[in-house]
Amino acid sequence: PAPPRALTATLVPEGVALAWKGARPEPVKAGLPTPTVPGAVGSGPRPPETTPPAGTPVPDRPASAAPTPKPPAAPPATAPVAAPARTGPGAEVAPVPAAPPPFPGGFSIYRRVGAGPYTTPLTAPTEAKAFTDTAAPLGQTVCYVVRAVASREPLVESSGSEEACVAVADVAAPGTPTGLTILPVAEGLELSWSPSPEADLAGYRVLRSTGPGPPEQIAEVPPNQTQYVDKTAGPAVVYFYRLVAFDQAGNASPQSDAVEGVRP
Repeated sequence: PAPPRALTATLVPEGVALAWKGARPEPVKAGLPTPTVPGAVGSGPRPPETTPPAGTPVPDRPASAAPTPKPPAAPPATAPVAAPARTGPGAEVAPVPAAPPPFPGGFSIYRRVGAGPYTTPLTAPTEAKAFTDTAAPLGQTVCYVVRAVASREPLVESSGSEEACVAVADVAAPGTPTGLTILPVAEGLELSWSPSPEADLAGYRVLRSTGPGPPEQIAEVPPNQTQYVDKTAGPAVVYFYRLVAFDQAGNASPQSDAVEGVRP
């Protein structure tokens, strides 16, 4: 089969997304016609039967020849009697194995890490023209090729596509912080929120605005801290606060919903 073409590898939050082009190969048909062996029984055309022309004398049977007696007929074969099948509760029913569906043709994806070799496919042949590698190792450069597969038993596949390589990095952002509440205290306005569960969390950014414009960052707190007191909030001013979580790779979450706070 013809090899796939236009293979691309793109970093996504789930891993490395692959996409390629190319027609799915036609599956190899199982079984071949059985050749005719000259001289074998049943092979070749049967010779036509001949009938002597009319008027040809038929030789008389010699008087001394007696007709050949027929051998006695053999008694009819007796078929073995099968044991009666068990019925009712507890009866065992022998499962009938289902015939495996024919292989429709597909694509196999191969990966190598760094300067290593290509070994076994990442998964069974797929009919799709896209695949996401969720096990690509972080911090490594990985390369991929795709081959068209026409048969699995025996293996019939194309040569590899053009190679596509990418440096794997963390591009998954943390989840948006939740549970933000604001209480007025003597020093200003105290913000509290629920801790984020991300293992690679690096901290939180506190954003504040006083109107419809974009908020500005007023603080950045460590990941083990879930409280912050805004001591710069003025009295009788309505403030809107939002939170952003960020991880060690620099990925930032979406902003949380705005929560209103007023210092008396």
